[in-house]
Amino acid sequence: MGDDIKNPVNSRVTAGVLNESGATSKIRITELENAVRSLEETIKLRDEYIVKISKEKISIANENEKYHKEITQKNNEISELKNRNLVLENQINKIIEDSNQELSRKEKVVVELQAKINELASANGADQEVIRRLEELNVKHSSLREDLIVKDQELVRLRSEYNASNYSLNELKKKRDNLLEQYLELQ
Repeated sequence: MGDDIKNPVNSRVTAGVLNESGATSKIRITELENAVRSLEETIKLRDEYIVKISKEKISIANENEKYHKEITQKNNEISELKNRNLVLENQINKIIEDSNQELSRKEKVVVELQAKINELASANGADQEVIRRLEELNVKHSSLREDLIVKDQELVRLRSEYNASNYSLNELKKKRDNLLEQYLELQ
């Protein structure tokens, strides 16, 4: 590259020297040499800038790849949370269904017992066996009601876990969206 610049300059300098006086030609040669040095410095600065830009480009490409991997990881975590939420929803629905069926059965038993109580009460007084049986049934009814309360508490706990999972899922979606936004900005 320097040869391309020096050869035309030298031939011009030589042509100019022949027509000019010695002092003027030396000044002219010095000016041309300064101009060549200035051009060489400009080329050097340009080459350094190109190297710097190339390094920045590689750095951005690496960062871009990193963000892409993070986004993929967050998408996988979101999929796992969705699957976990689906399992929890199914468990909650099963518990609700079982509780409703049991409650329905218990209510039928209570209605039948109440009908028997009414029937026995109207049949000229109640005897000791019926009262004992009624007390047993009341104890059983209380026990079943406690079981129902325990199942309701379990349902509340599962709903709480479900809501916590939904919250985590939403937070991960926000992080994923932020990473995607950063990724797009880098591009």
